[in-house]
Amino acid sequence: MSKTRVQKNILAAYGKPLHYDTLLLVAGFIAMLVVVLVYNRPPFYDEPAYLADVTLLHHHGFSRDWLLRLNGSAGPLYSAVQYFFEPITHLAPPFIRLLNCVFLLGVMYYTHLTLRILHLYGGYAWYSMAIPVTYVVAALALTEMPAMLFFTMALYLSVKASRTASFALVLACALAAGICMGAAIAGRQPYLLTVPVIAFIFLLNKNTRNRWLPAFIFIPAALALPLYIFYVWNGLVPPGDAQVYKTLAAEGIAFRPAYALLCLAYFSICLLLIAPGLYRLPTRKEGIGWTALYILLLLTNLLFDWMPWLPAESLLKKLLVTPALLRFAAHAAGAALLLLSLYFIVTTGLRVIEKKKQPEVIVFFIALLALAAACIKITWGFSSRYAAQAIPLMLMAGSYFREQAPLKIPRVLAGIAIGLSSLLFYFLS
Repeated sequence: MSKTRVQKNILAAYGKPLHYDTLLLVAGFIAMLVVVLVYNRPPFYDEPAYLADVTLLHHHGFSRDWLLRLNGSAGPLYSAVQYFFEPITHLAPPFIRLLNCVFLLGVMYYTHLTLRILHLYGGYAWYSMAIPVTYVVAALALTEMPAMLFFTMALYLSVKASRTASFALVLACALAAGICMGAAIAGRQPYLLTVPVIAFIFLLNKNTRNRWLPAFIFIPAALALPLYIFYVWNGLVPPGDAQVYKTLAAEGIAFRPAYALLCLAYFSICLLLIAPGLYRLPTRKEGIGWTALYILLLLTNLLFDWMPWLPAESLLKKLLVTPALLRFAAHAAGAALLLLSLYFIVTTGLRVIEKKKQPEVIVFFIALLALAAACIKITWGFSSRYAAQAIPLMLMAGSYFREQAPLKIPRVLAGIAIGLSSLLFYFLS
């Protein structure tokens, strides 16, 4: 049977054309599951500390003492979720990690529903598997996925409310969206900065009666649980980790603006893989300008040591023999990422203006900026996991530019390869 005939048969059976990129993305998800099952390593990296919070929950219950004794900077959602699923996972690998894989499916499902409401291609949700930072947060028992699932649910309910005529249903969606957002913030505090941005979605409802009241319901519903937690902590992080930030502040490190730019650089790379139509090639004059800016950033980085950054540093240390070459590579890479972040801001600004008839895309990009801004206060260090928190937003924003995307298969393969390689590096290191 010919290839064309097979495609026609599938189209007749399912009413949709066969998307080879989607098949590859599904294969990427399956490959991630295989890695989790094959490398059934005992808890490592950040897993033991956060799993210890479940033991604290057994001892103290859902109490003030439990909140005060939490390990790390993340909120209590993760340990509460692991506690709830403990009869199934027994707090042991690989089930504690497979749980996050299931949450990733939930993120893709609600992203699919949201895109359908916006009359966009719902299958684009599978492009989460072409975002390299997805693999570590979804395949290890880390704190991001439960919060990300609730955040995606909040986005779905907010967009649904903005497209609903029934006043009662809009109010119900606003309340439910607020509760989901509150749970997301209780898992990863950076989502707090997106609350006023997401609230704007309710104002997009065509019926004026369905705008302001739902927004005012959403905001307090989203803030109720987090504000109680922050009140108990007397800050945005548990007391144990708050001391780390106080120590850094005493040393003069209270803010890290470079980390916000670094997060934007990660966004730009991820969106280049899933939605290159967002970008356009600079003109000759623009190219000269960007090149000159890179040289300036590189010299500034070398002189003031502003943001040396070396992805896969431990691997490159084995390849780059001299410390001087390693140092230059770190400063050159840091300058390149800073340039990418600035290019991302300029490009997305122009693209958002072009999409002014589709206001949701403006909300998604501003929410991305808000999550990047949260990195300014994470003064102890930067991780690609902070950028991973924006996976739903990258998918929703990128979906507006998927039609102008060249080299689809190579991009998908590159995203999957980088993601799986980084995941294997964690398991084998």
